[in-house]
Amino acid sequence: MALRALGRHLYEDDTTRVVEYAYETVWDGPIRHQPEEIAEGRWITLVELADLLTDRSIAFVPDSRQLLARYGVGSSPA
Repeated sequence: MALRALGRHLYEDDTTRVVEYAYETVWDGPIRHQPEEIAEGRWITLVELADLLTDRSIAFVPDSRQLLARYGVGSSPA
């Protein structure tokens, strides 16, 4: 399976520092989430994702909010 690198992102706050790497690929096999790591998984459009990201009552880790904002999805954390 070929991966296409999308970029690297550094997230830092008072308690966390993480370097994230984003990739793109095409996969037509089953997706199995690790229950200890993933609370929910579903297919949605980028517009639907942006709407979810604006709702602060929905749990997203702050580095994911910031990374997605960098790629134009949703808004950056306050």
